[in-house]
Amino acid sequence: MSATTDLAATFRDQLPYLPRALRLVWNAAPRWTAAWLFLLVGQGLLPVALVYLTRIVVDRLALVAGTGASWETLRGVLLPGGLMASLILLSEALRAGARLVRTAQADRVRDHVSGLIHEHTVAADLAHFESPEYHDRLYRARTDSHERPVALVQNLGALMQNALTLAAMALVLVQFGWWVPLVLVASTAPALAVVARHAVRRHRWSVHSTPDSRRTWYYDWLLCTRETAPEIRIFDLGPRFSDAFQRIRNRLRSQRLELSRSEAL
Repeated sequence: MSATTDLAATFRDQLPYLPRALRLVWNAAPRWTAAWLFLLVGQGLLPVALVYLTRIVVDRLALVAGTGASWETLRGVLLPGGLMASLILLSEALRAGARLVRTAQADRVRDHVSGLIHEHTVAADLAHFESPEYHDRLYRARTDSHERPVALVQNLGALMQNALTLAAMALVLVQFGWWVPLVLVASTAPALAVVARHAVRRHRWSVHSTPDSRRTWYYDWLLCTRETAPEIRIFDLGPRFSDAFQRIRNRLRSQRLELSRSEAL
């Protein structure tokens, strides 16, 4: 019960950031986001249409098998079969279009966020640059904000698409009993809770590991840039910095692997 309460509290705390992320993506790429929403609705409804047509084709094939093949009965199979083939092709076209839209949307958001970061860093007081917490936040902003808003919107879109498919499927299944859609919805709740719990754990690890990630970036910069090359060689600091880099990377890699292992289980 405590884990469920903690998960609910985390989502309640993070929920106010959702409108800001959506607004950020919309301001960066309004046309691409509108196209993405259009494709989202299409991809959500097509599976239900395919299921409905599949039922019609199966019923008509059973009729052909029972009464014998004739032009009338075969025509009753060919028409929904042709519609099914057309919808399958349309589904593939929508999927390809969605990939194109996601790529363009992500590039637009990435450039927009970079501009916002540059505006804030130029306007920030010099005292902020003496604070480790400020550098941790700046590092997360530079590494995560390019991908996280788009990933959040894409995951929310996938959730909306699946919810749309689920709702449309429930309308189809309600004719078999009012309880069938309820069972269908209830069957998705455990998987949703598990995915949400793992997402919260991964986010907490990402925040907790920011100082270590920033140190690896700093060691890598020291070892690979022209500005520090003379001092690195004069004082023979290369092996020491390289060992420190590898130790931190090994720790981060082990922690990430442990998270992936727990998610797989």
